[in-house]
Amino acid sequence: MSNLLLQWLNDEVQLSEPVTSFHGTFRDGYLLGEILYRYNQLLTFDRFIHHGTPQNILDNFALLQPVMLKIGIRFNSQLASELMRGDESATKSILYEMKMALVALSRNCRQTVHYKLRGTKHDRVANIVPVSRGVYDESLAKTFKSSIRGALENTNAALMSAVTKKYEDRIEGYFRTISMGESMDQGTVQLRRQRAKEIHKSRKAHEGEFDEAWESLNVEQWKKNQRVAHERKELKLRVTAKLQMQHDRKVQTERAQSREYTIRSLQDFDKKLETLILPDDAAKDLK
Repeated sequence: MSNLLLQWLNDEVQLSEPVTSFHGTFRDGYLLGEILYRYNQLLTFDRFIHHGTPQNILDNFALLQPVMLKIGIRFNSQLASELMRGDESATKSILYEMKMALVALSRNCRQTVHYKLRGTKHDRVANIVPVSRGVYDESLAKTFKSSIRGALENTNAALMSAVTKKYEDRIEGYFRTISMGESMDQGTVQLRRQRAKEIHKSRKAHEGEFDEAWESLNVEQWKKNQRVAHERKELKLRVTAKLQMQHDRKVQTERAQSREYTIRSLQDFDKKLETLILPDDAAKDLK
């Protein structure tokens, strides 16, 4: 049956990409929608998205469900979940049912087409228009969409898997190296062990020298930092004292100028009084 389905998909339907396997190829629902579109049963194929996000996959299957029911295929949430997981058996089963339904529909339509129109643009499978049941269809679509949501791949889990993949690859490489080491001859393993011991011994011997050098560098740096901090403190004190001195000098200068101005004003006032012409009575009073 697999070869017959592959021949039907690649030779008769002629999908946009060749189908070589049933495992995971139809898990996003895009190619299933394209099959229905080729047989003129899906008028909303432009809303399908290939290799999209989990939400795009959910939308694809929500668009597939009413069309599948329309052509007589039992398409429930359990079957949709198996298709989303890439189940090969479920994929073959739904493709076989689609082939039987669409080929029968195509055969019945060709009998109603005039023989002169066969092979032309008018020789197409008629699109089945089901009876409109607005409220029922809407409720059924919501229930179906809610049921298959749990089968979608969790976006956070997918991102976490992508992040941890490189570490898993490293672990796998590590175990691969171990298994290769176990397959080596005993002499090579012994040489590696001896080399590791020598490296460890050399590190232990130079650890003390490294610690001393590091400590001396730290002490020198600490002394330098203390010296710089002391110089900055002294500079700050000198600048503060200079600014205070300038401020005091400015205040003293302003006070001296104010005192001189006051004395000069009083002297001018006295001179004006002496030169002022007063009446005789006022002059007598002054005397």
